[in-house]
Order: sequence, then structure tokens, then C-alpha cells
Amino acid sequence: MVGINLIFIELLILGAVFVILSIIEYYSVSIKTIKKTFKSKAIAVSFFVLGFIIHTLGDFLGENMELLFETAGHILIMIGAIMLIIQTINLMRAAEEFGYG
Repeated sequence: MVGINLIFIELLILGAVFVILSIIEYYSVSIKTIKKTFKSKAIAVSFFVLGFIIHTLGDFLGENMELLFETAGHILIMIGAIMLIIQTINLMRAAEEFGYG
């Protein structure tokens, strides 16, 4: 159980760092067409982090709630992955406007 506690604490800290860095990245971009893609990236990273936290929380709580929390975590991770794919497509379209691609 000590390993799960340590993993959960590390996940909370690293997840908060990743979300904060994504938000800082969003506010540091000044081009409007690209700023939209970084906003969706920040939201997708938030879904990923929330999904991993909920998934790990299922391991932490035990067998009664484990399956429910892990399923919800997988759904949030999938939503984050789909959002990252959409963000990548939008970024490629924005790059074509500037002559790349």
C-alpha cells in the first residue's frame, strides 16, 4: 500500500505541474489561430491528468470501487487522447497558413 500512496502523491504533483505548464504555454502564445490549439491542448492534458488520477484512485480505494474508478479513468484518458488528435490536426492546419506543411 505504501507504493500506491507514493505513486498517487507523485501523480498529483506531476499532474499539477503538467496542467500549469500547459496553461502557461497557452497564455504565452500571441497568434490567435495557434492560441486556439494550445487551449485545446491544455484542456486535453487536464483530461489526461484527471483520468490518470481517477484510475490510480481506483487502485488506492480497493476492490469494491476499483473497477468503477478505473473505467471512468479510461474514459477520461480516451477523451484526452481524442482531444489531442483534434489539436494536432488544428495545429497542422494553422501551420499551413504560415507556409509549413
